[in-house]
This record gives sequence, structure tokens and C-alpha cells, in this order.
Amino acid sequence: MRSFINFVLQNKIVFIFVVLLLFIFSIFGLKKLDVEPFPDYSPVVVEITAIYAGHSAKEVEKQVTIPLESALSAIPYATRINTLSLYGLSDVKVTFSYDISYDAAKQHIINRLTQANLPPGVQPVIQSNPVGEVMRFQVRGLKHQSLMDLRTLADWPICRQIKTVPGIEDCNPIGGFEKQYQVIVDPQKLVKYGLTLTQVQNAIANANINVGGNYTEIGEQTYTIRGIGLIKNLNDIKNIVLTNYNGTPITVADVGKVRIGHAPVQGYMGLSIREPNGKWYSRNQVVVVTAVMRKDAQSVPTLRALNKKIKELNEQYKSQGVELVPYYTRQTLLNAVINKIKENATIGIILILAMVIFFLGDVPIALIVASVVPIALISTLAFMALRGEEANLISLGAVDFGIIIDSAILLAENIFRISGEKENHSADYVIAYATMDIAKPVMFSILIIIASFIPLFMMSGAQGVLFSPMARTYVYALAIAIVLTFTFVPSAIGLVKKEINKKEPKIPLILTDFYIKILKQILKIAKPFTIASFIVIAIMLICFKFLGTEFIPTLDEGNIYLRITFPYSIALSTSHKYANEVRQYMMTFPEVVSVDSRAGRPEDGTDDVGPYDTEYSIQLLPYSKWPDGMTKKKLENIMRKHLEKMFPGADVNFSQYIQDNFDEVLSGVKGENSLKIYGPKLEELDKLGREITPVLEHIKGMADVGMYKELGQPEIDVRVDREKAARYGLNTGDVLNIIQAAIGSSPVTEVLKGDEQFDLVIRFPKDYRKTAKEIASIPILTPNGQIIKLGDVADVRYHIGAFFIYRENYQRFLPIKFSITTSNVGGVIKKAKEAIAKAVKLPPGYHLEWSGEYKQMIQAQRQMAIIIPVAVFIALAILYLYFKSLRYTFVAFSSAVVAIGTAIVTLLLLGMAFSVSSAIGFISVMGVSIMNGSVIVTQFIRLYESGLSVYDAVIETMKDKFRPVLMTGLVAALGLLPAAIRTGIGTQVQKPLAVVVVSGMSIGTIATLLLIPVLLYIVPPKDYPKF
Repeated sequence: MRSFINFVLQNKIVFIFVVLLLFIFSIFGLKKLDVEPFPDYSPVVVEITAIYAGHSAKEVEKQVTIPLESALSAIPYATRINTLSLYGLSDVKVTFSYDISYDAAKQHIINRLTQANLPPGVQPVIQSNPVGEVMRFQVRGLKHQSLMDLRTLADWPICRQIKTVPGIEDCNPIGGFEKQYQVIVDPQKLVKYGLTLTQVQNAIANANINVGGNYTEIGEQTYTIRGIGLIKNLNDIKNIVLTNYNGTPITVADVGKVRIGHAPVQGYMGLSIREPNGKWYSRNQVVVVTAVMRKDAQSVPTLRALNKKIKELNEQYKSQGVELVPYYTRQTLLNAVINKIKENATIGIILILAMVIFFLGDVPIALIVASVVPIALISTLAFMALRGEEANLISLGAVDFGIIIDSAILLAENIFRISGEKENHSADYVIAYATMDIAKPVMFSILIIIASFIPLFMMSGAQGVLFSPMARTYVYALAIAIVLTFTFVPSAIGLVKKEINKKEPKIPLILTDFYIKILKQILKIAKPFTIASFIVIAIMLICFKFLGTEFIPTLDEGNIYLRITFPYSIALSTSHKYANEVRQYMMTFPEVVSVDSRAGRPEDGTDDVGPYDTEYSIQLLPYSKWPDGMTKKKLENIMRKHLEKMFPGADVNFSQYIQDNFDEVLSGVKGENSLKIYGPKLEELDKLGREITPVLEHIKGMADVGMYKELGQPEIDVRVDREKAARYGLNTGDVLNIIQAAIGSSPVTEVLKGDEQFDLVIRFPKDYRKTAKEIASIPILTPNGQIIKLGDVADVRYHIGAFFIYRENYQRFLPIKFSITTSNVGGVIKKAKEAIAKAVKLPPGYHLEWSGEYKQMIQAQRQMAIIIPVAVFIALAILYLYFKSLRYTFVAFSSAVVAIGTAIVTLLLLGMAFSVSSAIGFISVMGVSIMNGSVIVTQFIRLYESGLSVYDAVIETMKDKFRPVLMTGLVAALGLLPAAIRTGIGTQVQKPLAVVVVSGMSIGTIATLLLIPVLLYIVPPKDYPKF
């Protein structure tokens, strides 16, 4: 080590030049760094939807969902299969372990789907990952284009172009009307001409084909032969011949109307945007497109390319009077998080610089020491970019700049101390001597800090995705910082300081003298003080039992995602009306800049809801522009109270855009948390749900409690009487075909218009499908020419069926969703379990399971119960290898115990819960505290070996180490002080970690400066290692 330090000092300019060169290269390397606002900690989920138009939830479950479950059973790496069957739609979500990539999981699904035995015409489709939604934009017509024209534009050319953007997986339009070619057949005319609906279907399908006739040679040229028969326009459909009647050709136009219409509407979109002039642009019906990023794609380049594509499309469609208007983009959150990290880093570095100047009194050396932070941080980010790793709020925001700089501070302070002892030596000699003097304890201390983070790499699941990158970032930064400490720092100090200033600042000297006076008084009562200290420490550690528990704090995204659930039997037109009223109400708030409303679901089934579901994406002004005293929580409470008065009995739930998607992936339902009741019978599940729901509503700390009522869907059942049908020469399929085609309007064929495809459907007029009575009166022509009514061969009646049927791992279940309003998630769930056990008795074959954030928290706690003891053991093992004395290992470690105890009490006093974030803070505090403790113990042993008495060795040790220990502790605290006290977008996740570090490294350091010298004084001075 000595020869290396001498080599460094002999080549100062070379080392400084190399560091500056690497720093410049690192700055350019940042362009390739992927920055995410928040790590995607959701597991790999592949969602499959299958539309089975016109069929009830039970029919969908039986004929589509269960066959899909069977095909996907025992799929490699799959951990859970969740399904939802509702009217006309089957939704299957397959959750995989974290050990497989999304693309590999998707390929497994594709391979298995070919094995599914599904009804004719049912085509399962793999949907995009909802967590990847990165932009919403309106397709706005500036020349009074119809909603159908705008939707057609969105469905075809626009979405095809958006899908070409690198990183974009899907493009989902909603709103407007899907174009259809429709034949409205008059059943009376069918009877008149002796036609059946099947004949009309076959005639139209057969009239919409092209054929190939091989080729022929004419002269020296080869000509391919094509038969052209595809339908091009409405006239082609009208002129299709169905039959001859008394020698006259009967065409489609003779039995019905041919028109361009739209598919049955499944959902409506409304939009209101505050224009720059303060006025509102508001429409009750619009066409909106959602761009979905591929899982594992990088946000920064994807958003950059997407914005570029939007600009290109706007130029392309300007002449047509169409504009694409983005009103939500993840870039907003990304910019807010990056700015917050920059602010915290800037303030933290300024505070650190001020603290170093205050203690050392030498501005050039303070600047050199402080420069370690930006150099180490930028180099770390460049290294991450080189490795293809992402930087996010947790991995960057949780890094303590004070901890990074601690080793450089210890070196600089030691140079000052040694300069006073080696007054007649050169600056290079002093620097070399001081560096050698501090090298071993600093290296061991940094090794302990790094080793403390190693167990974090053992974390798996969501917590592994969240915090392993943070641990890697810490390790990279510390490793770079330690290299800079023994290369750049001595080189730079040696270059700018030909002579070390021996004059120390007055205030640190006064503080040291004051501290020594207190210490001498404490040493007089060493044993009572030690006993009292251990009692206080024990009480502080016991306080841990009183801390609440949560997985991670909720990240404030700076937006609101509102869901209002109306009675499940509500008509879509009514829920759309209510959605517009809600949107108009939101426009009254000055904090709101845009709000979209969705009633129902997209036509392609990308969201498994019905007309009862209304959702609102509300974008907000930056908090700095809000009226004084207004907070997001207050705003939500005002909105909630008014909405609950507007719609008594409706379920009002507030969330955030990204959080809402995460919650659904983790809990399996639309809600932050859920209680799942498993069992075979829907009626019993419904009964148990009605018993448990009021119990949860009375639990303090629970909100947004809502039972997903599976029963109560009004239906019109058409049950074919096989015997009656047979008497008329009809089979069941003939009758059901009338129901499916004429009432349900299933597609017969497709009309191709360039690159676009539109369904061609046949259906009866509305008068034949409004009520059960009208449906029963539909005329049917029998094979023998007799005219009968549908009611003659089928029983048409009203019936109450299932709204939807939830299943998980092949079992039915009923979910009750809820959210937790306090930070003590574990405590609230515990009370709920106890209350349910007292109030509800589950019958055999039924059981409960808690999902969502609570389940993730339990899994994280189980891992932390292993990781924290392992980190402690590693730290103790390294200390023992260093000191070779068990008693002094524990003396040095006592500093960590004091700091952790202080942090626990601070969390309790601030009403904050223990989470994975705060647990990482405890590990950070432990590492730095041990470093300070080991520095004190090492110096004490050296002085005692030099011949001083125990008392004198303790006093002299603390005279030497009071300033560096206090400085490193306070600098570590100041590095995260901005994160601990700031509020706003992106601060919530790092706040518990910051509070732990700030309290542990400030108050804890002061307590350590009192306890460790007392322990050294009362522990018998024997078996010391040699230093």
C-alpha cells in the first residue's frame, strides 16, 4: 500500500488527468442511461382475452374460460392463473415467476393457445401489458369529422404507425364508433320469399371472394388469371342475388336495408383539457388512443421516439384537419422525478460542502473532498448505462452522498491531524503518512458497508426488483469513491497544497473541548452510565414492536385516477351520462388541467369491465402553483365527499395512473388490496361476501371497501324446446342461429377497403329485439314452408344470472377490494382477520386469502427476517477478522445498535411504518456507524499500546476522533436531509430511508461518541490486536 501511495503522489497530474478524462467520458455516457420514474416491480403477466359476443358469464366460463384454463395448465414458470368471465368476454391473466422474461412467457402462451378447444369464431388474443401505458392522446377533428371517421383513422393508419415506434408494443383506441357494413333484414320479407337467415348469410359470404386461375401465355408474355369478386361498396352488397321468386331474382336489397353503421358500443370516452388561455376544451364523446410500452423497454428512448412520431403524424394529417393531442404522458412524471433527484443532490452536496468547510476550515481541500460526490455519482451512472441497467427513483434517490464521501472526509481530516504531528515534513510526506495511517480501517469500514448490502442481492420477487438495483448502485458508488479516495484526493490535495495549513477552525476546537469536558464527567460514572445506556437502547429496540408495517410507501405521481362503480345492471347510456357529469364537476377545480372519462370498456376487451365501470384520468397542475394550504389529500377528500353525495351507493375509489395498474396486477382485481373468498357455489360466495363486507367497513384504517357482486345480471333466456323444434323439422342449431346472427349480429364476412377491414353483419330491426315478447314473435320459416314464431319452439323469459365469475388457479372466488388509509397495513389487516373470525363462520370447502400490497409486505418481511440477520452477521464477522477480539468487535458494533435504536424511535415519533425502504436505511446506518466505531476503537488500541493508561488513551482517542466521527456522521445525515424533509412528486418512497439515515447518523452519532469511549474505559484492556 505504501508503494502505491508513493506512486500516486509521484504522478499526481497523471492520476488527476485520468480521473477528469473518465469523468468527461462518463458525462457523454449518460446519454445511453435509461431513467425510469419507478421500477416495474410487477411480475411477468400475460393477459389473454377472448370475445364470445352475446353470451352470458356462465356460458363464457363453461365454453371459453375453462377450456383456456385447461390449455394453459402446468405451463412452465407460471405461478397463478386468474380468470374473469363476464358477458361476452373471457379474460385470462397468467402470472409467471420473476425467473422468466416477458417474451419467453408470451411464447409459452402462444404455444399452448393452439391446444384450446374453443367454440367456432372465438379467437383468443394476447393483450399488451397495462403497466406499460405511457401516453394518451386524442384524435381531434378540426373539420367536423364524424366520430366514426376519427375512430377508423385511429384504428388503422394511426395505430399502425404508432406500433412502428421502437419500444411500443400496442396501441389501443377507445371512443367513437367502429365502422360496420350492416344488412338489416326484415324477417317478414324473408318469409315472403321463402328464405331463411342461413341462406342470406351463405349468399353474402360466397359473394365476397377472389379466386386464382393460374396463368396463361399470350404471345411472348405470361398473364396471371384472377377472379375478382370481393365486395367493394354498398351497391355490391345490395345486388347479391339470394334466390329466384316467380322468375324474378331476389337480391339483398329486396329483403332488407344495406347501410354503413357501427358496431355495438361497449364504451364511451369524454375529455376536457384546460387550454393555455385558461378556457376549457370539453367534449362528451371523443376518440382517444393509448400507447403501451413493451415490458422491459426503456422509457426515455421510447418516449423520445413516440413524441417524434406524433409530430410526424400531425404534419401528415394537417391537410385533413386532424390533430393528435397528447394530454397524458409518463414523461411528466419522469421529468418531475429527475428534477427532484437533481434538487436533492444539489442541496445535499452544498450542505456537505458547507459542513466540510466548517470542520476543516480549508476551502480548496473541502472542494476536492466534495468533488468526490459528483465524480463518483456520474461515473456510477455511466457504468450502469454501460451495463444496460436502469436508474430510477429508488436506485438514485436513496443513495446517500454523505456516505459516499465519508472515506474522503476521514482521509482529509487525518491529513490535517498528521500535519500537526509532522510539522517539519513536506506536504507529500504528510499526505502519504496520513493515507497509510487511515487506509486499513477505512478499507475495512467500506468493506463492511458494501458487505452489508450484499444480502440485498438475495431478495427475490417484487422487493428484489425494487431494491437490488439500489444495492448495486450503492456498491458501484462506494467502490468508485474508495478508489478516488486513495488516488484522486491525495493527488489533488498534493497538487494544490504545497504546505498543509495547521491552523484549525475555532468552532470545531470549542466543540471538541466542550465534548471532552462532558466525557470526563461521564467517565466518573462509567458503570451507571453504561447500565442506563443499555436500558435506553433496550427500550428503543423494543419500540420496534409498536411500529406499523407496510410494503413500500405509495409514490405520488402527481395525478389522480378515479374509479366510480355504479350498480352492475346500469345501462351504458346512463353511466356515460354520469361520467360526463363527473368530468364537468372536475373542471371546477383550479388544480385540474385535464380529465378524461371512460364509461364501459374498449370494444376489443382490453379491460374486463362492463357499463357499470367509469374511470377518470385527472392530470394536475404542479403543486407549486396550487393555492396555499391545498394538498392532494385535501383535494381528494373534497372530491370524494361531493361525489358520494352525487351518487349515493356508488363505489368511489381514488388511486393514481401507474399505481392503479400495479395494484391490479398484484391483487388480481381492480383495487389496492383484496380479500378473496374461495368456494364452488356463486350463491354461497355471494352470501359470505355480504356478511364479510360490513365487517371490513367498520375496521378503522380501511376505506373504499367494495364487494364485487357476482350475481344479479338481468338476462333474457331463449331456451329451445327440442321436441317442439323437431315437430317443425327444425334442429336446435337453426333456432340458435337466428338468436346469434339476427339479434347478436355476429359477422358474416369482412369488407376490405385498402389496408382496412370492416365487419359485415346481418341483424333484424330493433323492433324485433327490444323485449322478450318481441323476440318471441320473430317469424321463422320451417323446411316445409310453414311460418311459425320463435316462441313456438323456444321458451323466452327474463332471468337473473351472473354479472361475472372470478376464478384463480381453477377455483371460483369472490373478491372484496379495499384500501388502507394508514401506514400500518399489517396492523389493520390483523384487526380485520380477528373481526371476521368472530363474525363469520366459513362452511367446509370455503377459505379466505388476502392479496395485494399486504401479500407483498408479508413476502418482503419474510425475506428481511433473513437478510438483516445475515447483514449483521457479515458485519460482525468482518469486524472480528479486523480486531481479532470478540469484545472489541461488539464495542465497535454498539455504535450501529445505538444508531438503529435512534432511527426506530424517530420512525415511531413521526408515525411512519417499517417498510422495505426503511429496512434499507437501517442497513446503511449500520455500515456507517460501524465505520465510525471501528475508527475510534482502532485509535484507542494504538494509543494504549504506545504506553498510555486506559483513561488517557480514551481521552486522547476522542480528542483525535471527535471531529472526524462527528463530521462523517453529520455529513451522512446531511446527504439525505433534503430527501427526508421534502415533499411532492417522487419523494415518498425514499423518505423512510432518508429519515432513518438522518436520525441514525445525527442523533445516533452523538450518542455513539458518548457510549463507545465509556465501553472502552470499562472493558478490561487485554487481548488487543496489533496495529
